[in-house]
Amino acid sequence: MKSLQLAFRCLPFIALSIGALPTSAQALSMVFSSIDYPSATQTHAHAINNSGLIVGQTVMGGVEHGFTRDSNGNYTNYDAPVTNVSATTLSGVNSNGEIVGYYKVSPGTPTTSGLWKNGPVMNPIQYSGVDDTRAFGINDSEVIVGKYKQSGVEHGYTYDHGVFTNIDSLITYSGATNIKANGINNSSQIVGEFADAGGALHGFLLSGGNFTLIDVNLAGAVNTSLTGINNKGWIVGSYFIGSVEHSFVDIGGVFTSFDYTGSKSSSAKGLNDFAQIVGEYTDVNGVAHGYLAKIPTPDTLWLFSLGLIGLVAFNKRRVSA
Repeated sequence: MKSLQLAFRCLPFIALSIGALPTSAQALSMVFSSIDYPSATQTHAHAINNSGLIVGQTVMGGVEHGFTRDSNGNYTNYDAPVTNVSATTLSGVNSNGEIVGYYKVSPGTPTTSGLWKNGPVMNPIQYSGVDDTRAFGINDSEVIVGKYKQSGVEHGYTYDHGVFTNIDSLITYSGATNIKANGINNSSQIVGEFADAGGALHGFLLSGGNFTLIDVNLAGAVNTSLTGINNKGWIVGSYFIGSVEHSFVDIGGVFTSFDYTGSKSSSAKGLNDFAQIVGEYTDVNGVAHGYLAKIPTPDTLWLFSLGLIGLVAFNKRRVSA
C-alpha cells in the first residue's frame, strides 16, 4: 500500500520526466561508424531496413557496383544480371529484404530500374517511353518511388505492382520542377525534393496525397533534400550552408544537423524504425565513405525513467518492511 502511495506521489515527477525527454536528436549523442566496402575507392550507403541490412553503391576500378551489408558487417556485391551491365546502384530496401535500384548497360543507353526480390533475381522497371528511370525507395507493400527523366526534366512517380503513377500534380508549389520521390514508408507517406523557378531545392512530404513543404529551418540553410522516412514519420536528408552539404534528421518538426566527425561534407540517405541512419560523407582527401549513425530514442529514456521510479518504490518498500 505504501509503495502504491509512493507511486502516486511520484506522478508529478513522471510528468516532468516525460516533458523533459528530448523530442529530437538535439540533446542526444550521435554514435557513428564508417562503412567501407573492402578494396573499394568509394562507398555510398543509401538505405537501411529494420533488420539492419544496408544497401548502397561502391566504386572499384572506376566501375559502380551495388552492395549489401548485413547487421554482422558482411558485404555482398550486386550487379544487375543483364548482359554488358556497366553500373549498378542499390538505393532502397524494405523489411522483407526486397531491394530496388537502377543500372546501365553501356554509355548512352537508357538507365533502367530493377526490383531484386530473391537475392540475384531481378525484375526490370522502366517508365514507358523515357530513357532514364530510377527507383529510390520501397515499402513493405512493394510500392516503389523514384524519378524518371523525359526531355531533360525529372518527374516523380510511384510504381504499384506494375502500375506507374506520375505524382507531379500533387506538388502544389508554384513553378515546381525536376521532382524526385526519394522515400516511402508503410503508411505510403512519400518524401522527396523539387526545384523552384530559381533552381533552389526544397523538400516535400506527401501524406494521403496532401502536399507539405519541408525546408530545414536552421540558420543559413538552403537547398533542402528529403531522402528517407521511417514508419514513425522521422525524416532524414541534407541541406547546404554555402557550398557545404550537411546531414539532418527531422523528428516531429524539430531539425537536428549532424556530420560525420572530421568530414568535409555529409548527407543522410535513409533510416529505420530503430533510430539507425545511413548516409555518406567526404573525408579531408575528398574520398566518399558510407556511415551508420545511431541515436538513443526517447522511448528508451522513458523506459529508463519508469524503471528508475519502480526501483525507488521497491527500495522504499524494503525499508518500510
